[in-house]
Amino acid sequence: MRRLANEAEVSAAICFLLSPGAGFITGVTLQIDGGASLDSAIFPTPSKARSTAFNGFHRAVMPEILKDKE
Repeated sequence: MRRLANEAEVSAAICFLLSPGAGFITGVTLQIDGGASLDSAIFPTPSKARSTAFNGFHRAVMPEILKDKE
Protein backbone atom coordinates (compact mmCIF):
# COMPACT_ATOMS: atom_id res chain seq x y z
CA MET A 1 0.00 0.00 0.00
CA ARG A 2 3.11 2.16 0.22
CA ARG A 3 2.11 3.58 3.60
CA LEU A 4 2.29 2.63 7.25
CA ALA A 5 -0.68 0.94 8.84
CA ASN A 6 -2.58 2.64 11.60
CA GLU A 7 -3.65 0.94 14.83
CA ALA A 8 -7.22 0.41 13.57
CA GLU A 9 -6.00 -1.65 10.62
CA VAL A 10 -3.82 -3.89 12.77
CA SER A 11 -6.34 -4.26 15.59
CA ALA A 12 -9.15 -5.08 13.12
CA ALA A 13 -7.23 -8.18 12.08
CA ILE A 14 -6.59 -9.09 15.71
CA CYS A 15 -10.26 -8.62 16.60
CA PHE A 16 -11.24 -10.85 13.70
CA LEU A 17 -8.86 -13.59 14.82
CA LEU A 18 -10.29 -13.39 18.34
CA SER A 19 -13.89 -13.55 17.07
CA PRO A 20 -16.07 -16.60 16.51
CA GLY A 21 -15.80 -15.89 12.76
CA ALA A 22 -12.19 -17.11 12.84
CA GLY A 23 -13.11 -20.36 14.59
CA PHE A 24 -12.21 -22.48 11.55
CA ILE A 25 -8.83 -20.82 10.91
CA THR A 26 -5.87 -22.81 12.21
CA GLY A 27 -2.14 -22.96 11.70
CA VAL A 28 -1.58 -19.93 9.48
CA THR A 29 0.32 -16.69 9.77
CA LEU A 30 -1.66 -13.60 8.88
CA GLN A 31 0.60 -10.99 7.32
CA ILE A 32 -0.57 -7.48 8.15
CA ASP A 33 1.95 -5.67 5.99
CA GLY A 34 -0.09 -3.87 3.34
CA GLY A 35 1.38 -6.05 0.61
CA ALA A 36 4.99 -5.08 1.36
CA SER A 37 6.02 -8.73 1.20
CA LEU A 38 4.73 -8.91 -2.40
CA ASP A 39 6.85 -6.02 -3.71
CA SER A 40 9.52 -7.63 -5.86
CA ALA A 41 10.95 -7.43 -9.35
CA ILE A 42 8.47 -10.11 -10.42
CA PHE A 43 5.43 -8.45 -8.80
CA PRO A 44 6.19 -4.73 -8.31
CA THR A 45 3.62 -2.47 -6.70
CA PRO A 46 2.72 0.64 -8.69
CA SER A 47 4.32 3.82 -7.38
CA LYS A 48 0.91 5.44 -6.93
CA ALA A 49 -0.74 2.45 -5.24
CA ARG A 50 -2.23 3.91 -2.09
CA SER A 51 -5.38 2.88 -0.36
CA THR A 52 -7.58 4.78 2.02
CA ALA A 53 -6.73 3.84 5.58
CA PHE A 54 -9.40 2.12 7.65
CA ASN A 55 -10.24 4.49 10.47
CA GLY A 56 -12.02 2.25 12.95
CA PHE A 57 -11.32 4.40 15.99
CA HIS A 58 -13.10 7.70 15.82
CA ARG A 59 -10.79 9.25 18.44
CA ALA A 60 -7.54 8.06 16.90
CA VAL A 61 -5.02 10.77 16.07
CA MET A 62 -2.15 10.19 13.66
CA PRO A 63 1.16 11.25 15.25
CA GLU A 64 2.73 14.23 13.44
CA ILE A 65 5.87 12.24 12.64
CA LEU A 66 3.81 9.69 10.66
CA LYS A 67 1.76 12.16 8.64
CA ASP A 68 2.50 12.51 4.93
CA LYS A 69 4.50 15.63 4.15
CA GLU A 70 3.41 17.03 0.82
